[in-house]
Amino acid sequence: KLGLAEYSTQGSALEKALELAQAISRSAPLSLRMAKEAINQGANVDLASGMRLEEAYYAQLLHTKDRLEGLAAFAEKREPKYTGE
Repeated sequence: KLGLAEYSTQGSALEKALELAQAISRSAPLSLRMAKEAINQGANVDLASGMRLEEAYYAQLLHTKDRLEGLAAFAEKREPKYTGE
């Protein structure tokens, strides 16, 4: 739940949307690309097929440097430095 509808009634939906976009943009670029693909492809298929698509896209990220950096940053309680690799 993003809560954008609640913000639209208060007149600050644009600010909330920009805040969410900024938070998302700090994510690993490869993860964002795969998430967009999974969403775009998954919107046109049944749930089971969508889950298989998501699994296939995630599998492509398992051995990336960005995934390892994200895990390391989490363990070290620091902000990750993603490189798109």
